[in-house]
Amino acid sequence: MSALFELFADTRAVLGESAVWCEWDRSLYWLDVLGGIVYRRKGDGGNPEEFERFEWNIGKIGGISFTREKSILLFAEAGKVWEWIPGKEPVLYTTLRIASETRFNKVVTAPDGTVFCTVAPLLQGGIGSLWRMDLQGKFSCIEAATSGMPNGLGFSPDHRKLYFTVTTEGKIYSYDFEMARGGHVSNKDVFVQIPREEGRPDGLTVDREGCVWSALWEGGKLVRFSPAGEKVAEYAFPMRQVTGVAFGGEDLRDLFVSTANYPWNDGEYQTHHAGAVFRMKESPYTGNLEFLR
Repeated sequence: MSALFELFADTRAVLGESAVWCEWDRSLYWLDVLGGIVYRRKGDGGNPEEFERFEWNIGKIGGISFTREKSILLFAEAGKVWEWIPGKEPVLYTTLRIASETRFNKVVTAPDGTVFCTVAPLLQGGIGSLWRMDLQGKFSCIEAATSGMPNGLGFSPDHRKLYFTVTTEGKIYSYDFEMARGGHVSNKDVFVQIPREEGRPDGLTVDREGCVWSALWEGGKLVRFSPAGEKVAEYAFPMRQVTGVAFGGEDLRDLFVSTANYPWNDGEYQTHHAGAVFRMKESPYTGNLEFLR
């Protein structure tokens, strides 16, 4: 692994995913999706064994969104969204009933506070979907059928593009996003097609220069693409399952990378800390603030 990255949190996550920075408590949050576990760690360094772990009986959790009221929305299994205030138990916020037999995957909050969220397919190789949750907790469908696992989402710095990953297709799509039309999305296009031998695109974020970062599942890489879709940087990791990327820390200059260890392999953990989160401290790149619901 590049010497630029250090061990940030030595979690033993089977499916570590969805890292996201919370500005109002200066912490990184991330998930072990299959275990329904939320992790939190302050961004001020220290011992990588020192992090918080939260676990409830709400099943798998795929995505996290923060609210202006300083609560946290957890997008979980059975189409359920839970509202959580740290220190209290989560309470049911809303339900996407069409997803009652599956679970949410990645989410991103739009500038107007609505949340775009993906729903995982029921079966391997099945059909996923993309939805938007409005400020009243009601859902509208954006993409009724994706070929396999819908995944990472992000907005361009000018809020004119929405990026959307479909892992199984090896593609990141772009849409035109129009705030003036109530967050209307249109003109779906392929932003990048990632060759299968390089891995499958998973989690995604966008930096202040408009470059798209994609974590490559089964590829052991983190890749940066220019706004034109050209590969401009690549970072290799020793574990194959690199799952997500997020900016955080002071001025959003730290770059965090989540990994998985699925199915669990003791040797991969002992040798490479597969399932942990890594950080590039004070990277040359800067991220965008997460929008609040």
